[in-house]
Amino acid sequence: MTARASRVRRTTAAAGVVVLLALTSTACSPLTVGVLGVGADGDGSPVAYLQVCDQHLDSVLLYSPDVDGERGGEWTATTPVSDSAVLDLQDPGDGWTVRTALPDLLPGTSYSLHAWSSSRFSNVGAESVQFTADDLAALRPGDVRRREGDVVVVESEADFAKHACDYVDGLYS
Repeated sequence: MTARASRVRRTTAAAGVVVLLALTSTACSPLTVGVLGVGADGDGSPVAYLQVCDQHLDSVLLYSPDVDGERGGEWTATTPVSDSAVLDLQDPGDGWTVRTALPDLLPGTSYSLHAWSSSRFSNVGAESVQFTADDLAALRPGDVRRREGDVVVVESEADFAKHACDYVDGLYS
């Protein structure tokens, strides 16, 4: 084998390893197929707004990175959500199973709300949203707080339903 052919083989092998590493590292990150928002009802109770733009999601989790070992609340939809859903986090009602009840939201504590598909063949999720109890208290009923990357957006429930998928579509265009 010539020196040139040997270099070509090493270069091709190295390129293959780089492509494989890139594919395996991105395979761990869920594909964003929806957006989560949070708001408060007329009594100040937290409400999750889920807008699914593609595929379906069926699990919602609230946790606090500020509280060690605190999982927060966890809910599972009895039928996967493929369009939109509003989930009262204190009293989810029909269509949702409470796996872990919503804890009391502590002042000055950050919370993070996530959604994903529990299907073992799926690796999809929603854009999460972070908030504090003070953030919720500042919202009017019908306001939705959501995230677009590092930007926090507060909008009406109607605007959330209308524009949330625009953000998701922009991630992949």
